[in-house]
Amino acid sequence: MEKSFNFIGSGKLLFGRGKFSEISTLTELSNCLLLCGHSFLKTHQYKIMDNLVKFQFIISGEPDPESVDRITSEVKNKITAVIAIGGGSVLDAGKAVAAMCCAEGSVEDYLEGVGTLVATGKTLPVIAVPTTAGTGSEATKNAVICRRGKSGYKKSLRHDNYIPPFIIMDPELYINCPPPIMSSCGMDAFCQLLESYISTKATDFTDLLAWNGLTIFIEYFLNLCKGISKNTETMGKIAFAAYLSGITLANAGLGTVHGIAGPMGGFFDIPHGTACGTLLPEVLKKTIDRLYSENPGEHLNKLNKLGTYIINHHKTKAQKKPAYAVYDLINKWLVELEIPGLSQFGITESDGEKIALASGNKNNPIQFSTEEIREIINRSL
Repeated sequence: MEKSFNFIGSGKLLFGRGKFSEISTLTELSNCLLLCGHSFLKTHQYKIMDNLVKFQFIISGEPDPESVDRITSEVKNKITAVIAIGGGSVLDAGKAVAAMCCAEGSVEDYLEGVGTLVATGKTLPVIAVPTTAGTGSEATKNAVICRRGKSGYKKSLRHDNYIPPFIIMDPELYINCPPPIMSSCGMDAFCQLLESYISTKATDFTDLLAWNGLTIFIEYFLNLCKGISKNTETMGKIAFAAYLSGITLANAGLGTVHGIAGPMGGFFDIPHGTACGTLLPEVLKKTIDRLYSENPGEHLNKLNKLGTYIINHHKTKAQKKPAYAVYDLINKWLVELEIPGLSQFGITESDGEKIALASGNKNNPIQFSTEEIREIINRSL
């Protein structure tokens, strides 16, 4: 190992089929707030919550400042912990409410790039129970808050202490996720793994985790989403890979895809994973093109290694430039999973400039200009 680095891990993890039944063993649970989606109320696991929950709210869609503030005002000083069960939006809402129960003012005051106050890190304990294999929010230190409209944004409430101290990953809670949601969420997780793998902040440690997650997706993702191998064992593998994506993004950062998808999600009501999946091929192709012509080094070597793995796994014809096999695989997924283009969400060429101006490259190995980002957006319509 040549690079020095710092590493932030995740909380205590209970992983496996039926592990949700052990929720009461995680901490001193009483007077809890439960945040969840409508679907969880229909499960047999919901009955386990009877003796733990004092307040309960349904989270529908990405949390905005008003919903976080409203829930916080109702439960502050009345709860001891937050249990968040659902997709990334539910987990983000849970982390935000837990933090704001220990702070003054509005959550908007503490959002990066929006507010003027700095998060203190004080928070109530959060038990994160993901039910979609996507954002990896159960392992990250930020809660994404969204405000939509002409002045819309997606910004983070962030502190190392906001990483949930307790996580339950039970494949039985994932298995009934509708295929379109599973596909969209999975594209987000795969994108996070890939972007953190080739990030300029990647380390030997994050590379190991990202590679493990990427190979799991390559082997299992498509068949799982198409129902060919839909079972709790396969679901558990993809859920674990999504969890790894949360750890790697928290430590290595992300790239241009997320640099565009974030602002786009503030302007338009588009599922985050769908935005990431649709943008990924064009960003990746332009990145590979430029790496081959300008900087054929560490990052291109990683993409060639991954492309070679894909070629060998799928027994396809070898390429002189194997990095493009990654691009081909993603396009195959988009077609077979029928993931819609950006235009299906009301985004037009005239919107490209506005989105591009608000976008960034984060830790992508190639830095694209605003005009190049606009071209990426328009080619992804």
